[in-house]
Amino acid sequence: MFFFGGKEIHIQVGPYGGTGGTDWDDGCHRRIERIFVSYSSRYIGSIQTVYKDFSNNIVIAPRRGPYSYTFEVVHPPPETPITRIDGYFDRTGITYLEFSTNNGKIGSFGSKTGSPFTYKDPRGFAGFHGRSNGIYLVSLGVHVNSCATKYLNPSTSSSSKKESA
Repeated sequence: MFFFGGKEIHIQVGPYGGTGGTDWDDGCHRRIERIFVSYSSRYIGSIQTVYKDFSNNIVIAPRRGPYSYTFEVVHPPPETPITRIDGYFDRTGITYLEFSTNNGKIGSFGSKTGSPFTYKDPRGFAGFHGRSNGIYLVSLGVHVNSCATKYLNPSTSSSSKKESA
């Protein structure tokens, strides 16, 4: 699935996780500013994300899932994208999440049980989507920036024009 935001094309990847709950999508943004994570010893309860949009405005997405026992904030350094998300899931939901920048890990939550998954993009992520229910964050996917725009919007330089006879 492709999304157009600003001058970039965004691609929706995933989600990994269970199949229950209700679909949600935060959409595509310039970058992630903060992630509020609520979790227990067994599952990730919810995430809520603060984004910067393409006009540099702050956008606060709704909380995705219920509050759990522990609540923490992932706050990457200014202008530093989150470039890697590692996690685990089982058929019920997401059991573990770990967020990293190109400089290393900035937060890990939950229990490493179930099947592992990884999202990586050196440019950072543009948003989240997934599924949640009244108990857990069921699944999590990402929107990524694509460099495909230069191929989908080619320039019309004189060297590419056909000569007329």
